Amino acid sequence: MTSSAPWKKNSAMIQMPDVNTLVAAAWPNHVHHRTARAWFRNSMSDGWATCAIVQSGFLRISMNPAVVGRRVPFPEAAGILSRFTAGTEHVLWRSEAVPEEWPAWLRDRVQGYRQITDAFLIATAIKHGGMLATLDARALALLPESQRSVVHVIGPSN
Repeated sequence: MTSSAPWKKNSAMIQMPDVNTLVAAAWPNHVHHRTARAWFRNSMSDGWATCAIVQSGFLRISMNPAVVGRRVPFPEAAGILSRFTAGTEHVLWRSEAVPEEWPAWLRDRVQGYRQITDAFLIATAIKHGGMLATLDARALALLPESQRSVVHVIGPSN
């Protein structure tokens, strides 16, 4: 996708799903598959993004037999990812926000190791003028009220 504002398409803010959302959308046995697929159907036409962490995490989780229910070889998992990202609606955010670039309010809110990836993805979305889409409302704990619009918590009606 090319434009002067690569994070926007049709004047809508591009959303980047977190790893779990992308995994849920790809694998029918995931407990949130229907919700994630509905979000993709409703949001993809506005454009969506991934970054290296989301793509690598998708591959890691997709190859885990305990999650997917069977052994998935790398070429199969990579092929699924490739099919998801092949459309013109997708943009790869190559430039990610390193921790020293995170907003101070975000760094100050990280309380433990389980929040690092969410903080990284939130900072990357901010850097690109987009938003993080997640099935996990706990990501909101990283945001002051004034920044809540940078995370979209996907629910059954999305």
